[in-house]
Amino acid sequence: MKRISKPQQQPQWQPLLGRTWRCTQSIYHERLVRADSSPHSYRVTIKRDAYDHQSYSEVQRWSGSRWELVLRCPITFLETKHMSARTKEYTDSMFDNDCDALLTEAYLITGEGNE
Repeated sequence: MKRISKPQQQPQWQPLLGRTWRCTQSIYHERLVRADSSPHSYRVTIKRDAYDHQSYSEVQRWSGSRWELVLRCPITFLETKHMSARTKEYTDSMFDNDCDALLTEAYLITGEGNE
């Protein structure tokens, strides 16, 4: 993933919710966090399907009334691309690096990281 610019200060993410589940031939991971320096909540969703073109990741930010899409990224840019959707043993921690990278990018895109 290409960096836009470095944040002036790296945010500390406060986890609100994290879960990973399987549905048919896909593994889903969802994480809800809030940066200590932001009034907004962010939601990361990663879907790892058996097919790369059906897999994706996205970050949304809560605007106060609805979720707004900030970033959508194909799975090929993430470490999760090496995970098989047929993996029987999976945990939230398998998605940590990808979530951190996606959240940092989204934080910069929204301009909160450069205030």
